[in-house]
Amino acid sequence: MLLLIDGDHIPYSACNERRDYIQCIEYADFLLESILQWGNGYRLFLSEGKSFRHQVAADYKANRPSTKPLYWKETRAYLYDYWKAESVAGLEADDLCGIYSGDDTIICSPDKDMRTIPGN
Repeated sequence: MLLLIDGDHIPYSACNERRDYIQCIEYADFLLESILQWGNGYRLFLSEGKSFRHQVAADYKANRPSTKPLYWKETRAYLYDYWKAESVAGLEADDLCGIYSGDDTIICSPDKDMRTIPGN
């Protein structure tokens, strides 16, 4: 099965004030490696910039903190470079998981909205 990974949570989970850059990267690797055991291939998706939802509702995600954890940006860059993460302008990672889902895929995401998509 092909794993469709919503990677947006990984930099948030991996990076915090107790970890230096190397520890953030190592934890990101740990998270991904623990997921990869469930499939025989993967596509890792990250959200990039604002989605179409921001045009529909200007206050979309307005209640979220504006600051990111230390090394968040660097960890995302690592996910793009090393793990070959993908993004599409205007779409969020969970949107891409839903778009590419099918009978031969497993969506890997902590996002409760993914439960609305039929399949694995």
